[in-house]
Amino acid sequence: MRFKSSSAFYQELHGFCIERLKESFNPDSQLFDLRLHNRHWGLVEGTENSSSTAMVLIALHRADIDVEGLFSLQIKSVLKALTDLHRFPVYHETLGLLIWANAIWDGSSLSDLLQELGLSLIKIPALTRNLKSAELAWLVSGFAHEYRRSGEQDVLETLKILLTQLQLRQHKTSHVFYHYAHNAPLRLRYRRHVTTFADQVYPVQALAFASILLKEPGYLQQVQPCVQQIVDLQGKLGQWWWHYDARNAQVLQAYPVYSVHQHAMAPMMLMALAAAGGKAHTAAMSLSHAWQDHNEINANMTDREVGTMWRDIEYDENKLASSFRKARSVMGQTRDRTSRLPKLKIRYDTWPYEWGWCLYAQAIATTAPPSQHLI
Repeated sequence: MRFKSSSAFYQELHGFCIERLKESFNPDSQLFDLRLHNRHWGLVEGTENSSSTAMVLIALHRADIDVEGLFSLQIKSVLKALTDLHRFPVYHETLGLLIWANAIWDGSSLSDLLQELGLSLIKIPALTRNLKSAELAWLVSGFAHEYRRSGEQDVLETLKILLTQLQLRQHKTSHVFYHYAHNAPLRLRYRRHVTTFADQVYPVQALAFASILLKEPGYLQQVQPCVQQIVDLQGKLGQWWWHYDARNAQVLQAYPVYSVHQHAMAPMMLMALAAAGGKAHTAAMSLSHAWQDHNEINANMTDREVGTMWRDIEYDENKLASSFRKARSVMGQTRDRTSRLPKLKIRYDTWPYEWGWCLYAQAIATTAPPSQHLI
């Protein structure tokens, strides 16, 4: 299913994404590891160099972008740099994204890739205990695309184990995915009910991939109630809220409202559901897009002068107030969406993956998938 009604929206953003991604590619590191921070260019932080680079590679392939011509890069060099990032230390959090990018760009065999990282297929399921649900979903998506490439039975068997682990993360009555597994270490498990919007987007996407790849409607049936729950909670202006209580689907912390959720991640979740045969939430997607220029603080989150989509609308508060708010979330308490709007501000950042996922969402909305992609 194509979403041609989104063409005009994405067409305006397309040029911004291409130009900013050119600037975010670092020829020294061979990674997409440069971001806009407070309107100025600088290096990304933590594992974001890994996740952003992999997401951008996935997006560029799906959007059929001439990477060698436009970006003056060699995919093999970028994949090698991305793989090296996962070695010292091993980035288990973003391993799924690496496998996904490697599969669609037809990089190393999975066995060679894992061997280079000191891993093997048999070790993969045990890694997930420490992963967030979004990160586990990346593993599922990575293995789904690897199985599409190789058709190897042991890849399929591991994929099915990961799928079961992901399915167990979903609350049976709220239909929302927890942030961590029930058997996660205590330091992680104490807040497993405080789940994020990303913890819904990526599992829905992964299970939609599985439904298409394995021709198993049960995966689609499982995620449809989750999507409906999140759509029902969507703000009047199209906002996708940030933190939910997985036990009852209550919104625990509304802000930040991220631009990338509005223009890319929510749309790609909704389009994945539709591609797998589920409901096409076109009204929710249109409202999501509209928020970019019609939001609660009447700001243009798409900055036409700079050529970017600013990161978010967030609380304008000090660290003490922020800590108190987060503590209330862990206790299952919230005052976010009352009639009294909190004081808000714009965060003038953009990370490479945000431009990448925008291109990816545009490609899904407007073009049929190449053979390497499931959606």
